[in-house]
Amino acid sequence: MPKGGPTGTAVEQNAMRFVPAEAPIDYILVDLSKSVALGSGGDPNSASIRGGMSGQIGAPPAAPQIRLNVGDIVQVTMFEAEAGGLFIPSDAGARASNHISLPNQQVSSQGTITVPYAGVINVAGRTIQAVQEDIRNKVEDRAIEPQVLVTLVSSPSSQVSVLGDVADPALVTIEPSGTRVLDLIARAGGVKGKGEDAVVTLLRGGQSRSFKLASLLTNASNNVYVRPGDTIYVQSDTRSYVVLGALTENGTYRFDGENVTLAQAIGKAGGLIDTRANPGYVYLYREVDRATLIKLGIDQTDIPGAKVPVVFHANLNEPATLFAANRFQMHDGDVLYVSNAQGYEVAKVIQLLYMIADTASKAVYAGNGIGTN
Repeated sequence: MPKGGPTGTAVEQNAMRFVPAEAPIDYILVDLSKSVALGSGGDPNSASIRGGMSGQIGAPPAAPQIRLNVGDIVQVTMFEAEAGGLFIPSDAGARASNHISLPNQQVSSQGTITVPYAGVINVAGRTIQAVQEDIRNKVEDRAIEPQVLVTLVSSPSSQVSVLGDVADPALVTIEPSGTRVLDLIARAGGVKGKGEDAVVTLLRGGQSRSFKLASLLTNASNNVYVRPGDTIYVQSDTRSYVVLGALTENGTYRFDGENVTLAQAIGKAGGLIDTRANPGYVYLYREVDRATLIKLGIDQTDIPGAKVPVVFHANLNEPATLFAANRFQMHDGDVLYVSNAQGYEVAKVIQLLYMIADTASKAVYAGNGIGTN
């Protein structure tokens, strides 16, 4: 019989050592329904591909308040109401203004700056407004109606890294008025290549959220304000899923849009083969986090691990299941499998028997010198 390589028996017989398989992987079988389709994170109206950003990793609804920190450079300007006070001498004459500006200074490793007549001022972790008020209070007994202005010259502590597929990866300083994700990408020169294929990941405090660049335009809640220390990473969409079994085109498929539903995945693979597939046995293999299973009311306490292997079953013989399949979202790493119909397996055996019988009859005719045409 034709073959494309060594048989399984040959491989096993020639092995120097055989390591037996471990115990089979425990998994949970879940029938697909509307509640499952939505509860498993399958709502097609969700704008984010791997979890929304707004409100999920502490994204503030308004611009974060910039606070001074070690390494920042500030300038302090002191104002007095009239000459003859602490900073403006009485013989100043017709000077242009009634203020002096102290030289720029960097916030020390102890988080302090020094201001004449006010002494050492703790500024690390404080807002500019709070520092201004502190300095004013310390000189008001010696100056004439003093006013203080603290200006942030540069702020390494308020920077965000923009990396990946952008024209000019850089450290970008957050504006005091607030800077959003799109603002940062623009200041880094924009996205290289096809913008519609770009995925933006925000990393903050050990957590991350990823989303399509296009969703920043279609869903403004994803275009959140960034915080000091955040990292923005832009890359091409590398998500994919695998299609196996009784579908027209088996293989690995990439996500060509923000979301792909189970129904769309079946369509992209050419649909079920009507002479081979059993529409009642469509399966999707996925590792699901425990929080999702708890939300679905599924007991998984007897299965170890942070994620639980789950097989979602869709019976496409039921018309209503197509609605659920059109809401159930594919995830990165999913495996879609459609089983063969039992009748097809019988047909394969019959075809094999026919081939054997046909080959044998031709051999008999050839041995007797009888033509086969």
